[in-house]
Amino acid sequence: MASRAYVDPDPLRHIEVTVLEIPATAKKTAMPVGVPKQKPPKKPPAPKNKLERQQEEMRARAVDAMPEIKKVRYTKKEAAWSLGMCVRSLEYRIRARLIKLERDGRRRYITQAEIDRYNKTDHAKSFRPSTTI
Repeated sequence: MASRAYVDPDPLRHIEVTVLEIPATAKKTAMPVGVPKQKPPKKPPAPKNKLERQQEEMRARAVDAMPEIKKVRYTKKEAAWSLGMCVRSLEYRIRARLIKLERDGRRRYITQAEIDRYNKTDHAKSFRPSTTI
């Protein structure tokens, strides 16, 4: 004969619940539990004198005047992102010799000129599956 486990029909009957009353004034000012009070973001201190204001203006102008530096060489991941494809698709095109790599020691890079050259040409025909049976 198989034994059966006892299942209590009311498992919560042994638990006593105490309800606390919260005054009406406390409900409006109480913070929810676990929510930290957020502080407003700190503003940078304003320059105090004329010299500091001039230095701030010079720094702002220097940042604006900096030329944008363009990358000349890209890794496979960067080149794939700039071409709008995944790395594996880029590797297929490298194996098919549609994109050329440049070596620097043990590392391989794809130049900006090569990315531009690839973008200008139409490669749709070379990746179409053959329809002959």
